[in-house]
Amino acid sequence: MRWVFSLSSTLLFCFILSCADHKIEDAKVTQVSGNVLTSIGNRVITVNDYIKRCEYVPRPNYCKNNNYIHKKIALNSLIAEKLLALEFEKKKLNFTNAQKNLITGRKEQSMRQLMLKINGFDKVKLDSEVVDIIAKQSKRTYEVSFLILNAIQNKQVSKERITSLINIQDRIPDLPAVSTKLITLNDEMPDEVKNILFFLKPAKDFLYGPIALSKTKHMFFEVSSWNTLVSITDEQKKQAYIDAEKTYRESTALKIYKKYVSALMSHKELVFDPEVFQVFSDKISNVYLIEKEKKESVIQNTIWNEETKTIDDISSFNDLKMIRNERLLIFDNEKFSVGNVLDLIKKHPLVFRNRNVSSKSFTNELKYALADLFRDREITEQAYRLDYDKEKDIVNIENKWKDFISSSIMKDVLTNGLSDKEAFIKLSSKIDSLQKLHSNIIKIDTDKFEQIKLTSIDMNVIYTNQAYPLIEPSFPILTDDHLLDYGKKHNFN
Repeated sequence: MRWVFSLSSTLLFCFILSCADHKIEDAKVTQVSGNVLTSIGNRVITVNDYIKRCEYVPRPNYCKNNNYIHKKIALNSLIAEKLLALEFEKKKLNFTNAQKNLITGRKEQSMRQLMLKINGFDKVKLDSEVVDIIAKQSKRTYEVSFLILNAIQNKQVSKERITSLINIQDRIPDLPAVSTKLITLNDEMPDEVKNILFFLKPAKDFLYGPIALSKTKHMFFEVSSWNTLVSITDEQKKQAYIDAEKTYRESTALKIYKKYVSALMSHKELVFDPEVFQVFSDKISNVYLIEKEKKESVIQNTIWNEETKTIDDISSFNDLKMIRNERLLIFDNEKFSVGNVLDLIKKHPLVFRNRNVSSKSFTNELKYALADLFRDREITEQAYRLDYDKEKDIVNIENKWKDFISSSIMKDVLTNGLSDKEAFIKLSSKIDSLQKLHSNIIKIDTDKFEQIKLTSIDMNVIYTNQAYPLIEPSFPILTDDHLLDYGKKHNFN
């Protein structure tokens, strides 16, 4: 029996969830995208880069505040990263295959997010009436009563005039008791439920449904009651409207993009070979079901240890070598072997829809993870056809990760075998010499720099449901120098 996924419908619900975190790019950051703060030869650090590298990951204590000295240490650290990347090139060092795949994967994830922006967010037109409703109802907590029916029960209910959950229970024997749940705007729920509760004006004790939860499960619900946290001050009302506008944009953008992706994936099918897939699932589960700490260790070693083999050679994947050439699946009439799929996973780590995957559910969850992988592959290929890889912001993101990895390798080369104290002293000395050596190619827009304000709150901002969760590389701990006694002052327009 073949396992077939129709990609124009099955994948779209999860696609909405995986894209939703693009909203993390808030207004303060995106409005300065491409606004150059400093250049080091052909390398640049934008205002956007500086803010995100300082605020989206924790900074060390010696530069975590907003005072001028700490801000200069942070800038020196980011410039030092670029200088070490220049040394990496000068010494003609090379990336491992795993590091190359990470860089490419990061670039392609950014290309998919650009697809969402252009084909979703940029097409949103605000509806002020709906925004007003959201602003008033966004602080509500609803008490909802509901029943979940299987396909046969749903078909039976649909044939009759039923106006309440009690009527459903009367008509269908052996149903469980009506369940109740408190729901706020930030809770996970089907889009149709969110639309009824927060984008429309729901009625109490009115039967809503059926709402499809899957091919076999449907939900009916009633609003029993609600409590509203009222905005009192003008500032609270203003903020409520701003938040409502943001909620409307995100929800509408994802609906628009859903149609775009549906058209892109139309008539495409993913067909698994059941025998090979089961062997593949059994072997690969040894990696994805290990403890979190071990899994993170495997991932980090794959990226950073130049002696570590690439992902399909990790010990847990060794058993797959015997079936590497076996056909695992057919996508859009193209055959993919186990090896072909592993090559895709190297650039795009699998993302499981259910964050708490168990051994019992792993095989089924793996099917969806692979389906999502091929959906993203199609979106990425469309982005390449549109030359999104040449967009300025995408090139900047790719170069940022290249330089981060290059500098990390150089840091290891320079400090190998040294204690932490000895390593920091040697690094600081090396950075000083590089600042002097390359001073003539370094330009800093001090006017822009002085206008930047940073928070001192430690944050580690991530995407959820993305192949690469971390939004930014970790902060480069390379120097505590606060002097800008090198380079040239420059005004970037």
